[in-house]
Amino acid sequence: MQQSRLWLEVTAAAPEVSLERALADGANDDDSGRLTGQHEAELLLYRRLMEILDGMLVLDQYVTPADEVAVTRHVARTVPERMRSAVAERALLELAVAARASGAVPASSRGRPAADLTALQDVYRLRAVDAARRAARPVVAAVRAERVDSVAGRLRS
Repeated sequence: MQQSRLWLEVTAAAPEVSLERALADGANDDDSGRLTGQHEAELLLYRRLMEILDGMLVLDQYVTPADEVAVTRHVARTVPERMRSAVAERALLELAVAARASGAVPASSRGRPAADLTALQDVYRLRAVDAARRAARPVVAAVRAERVDSVAGRLRS
C-alpha cells in the first residue's frame, strides 16, 4: 500500500499522532513486545493507517467553513465527478496543513465521521486521497487566491 507519502505528510503536520516518532524520541525503550516478519508488517500497515486517520482528524480542526465552501465550488467546476471526493479531501488536507504550519488557531472540527468506515474502505479512500495530490493543486491555488482577493477587498473598504 502506498500510504507512506501521505503518512509522512500527515504525521509531519500532526506529529503527536505518530507512535513511530514517539518511540524514536525514546518514549518506549522496551523491545520485549517487538513482532517479526509478516505480523510486524501487518501491524505497521494498520498503525500507519490509524495514524493517518488520527492526523487527518487533528488537521480537520484547521479547515474553515469558507475553505470547505470554496473547495467544494472549485472541485464541482473543475474536477471530474468520479474524483471529486478524493480531490476535495486532499485539497482540504493541504489547506489544513498550511494553516497549522502558519500558526493558525484551530477552529471547531467539521464533525468528520471517524468510525463510519471499515478499515478496508479507509485504505481505498486514503489511496484515492494520496493519488489526488496533483489534481488538488489547482483547487488549493484557487482557494488561496480567493483568500488574498477577499483580504485585499476588505482592506480597500
